[in-house]
Amino acid sequence: MAVDERSRHELFGKLQEVLGPEPAATFMDLMPPLGTDVATRSDVAALREDLVGEATSLRQEISAVRQEIAAEATSLRQEIAAEATSLRQEIAAVRQEMAVMNKDLHKDMELLRFELLAAFRGEITTAITSQTRSMMFTNASLFIAFAGLALSLRVL
Repeated sequence: MAVDERSRHELFGKLQEVLGPEPAATFMDLMPPLGTDVATRSDVAALREDLVGEATSLRQEISAVRQEIAAEATSLRQEIAAEATSLRQEIAAVRQEMAVMNKDLHKDMELLRFELLAAFRGEITTAITSQTRSMMFTNASLFIAFAGLALSLRVL
């Protein structure tokens, strides 16, 4: 049975006769306007079942996402731990290489020091030898000159 404006007006008239004008007006104010779909209990129950099903599905999806995130986090932690271990090993290897290089450098510096000392000693020895020769020749020349001078003074 379709409700139209005429049937609503007839209902209002009957309610005024039975209940009186004020309660009839209050009742009509509480009634939904024409053309409005009114939900029945079965509509609400069906909607509730749909919502419960959607909520359950959503909870399952959230649980699956949580599990994926937890697995990914565990995987990332393992990768980070492996990378940290690898990095520590690389640092230790670099430290060992640096220690070897440091020892080699000290050896090279010590060798260079000895080579420089030997070179300086050689140069000093050469310089002293040359100077000594020059002094010997100068002294010999002076001796010969004084001897010649002494002879010439004696002859005179």
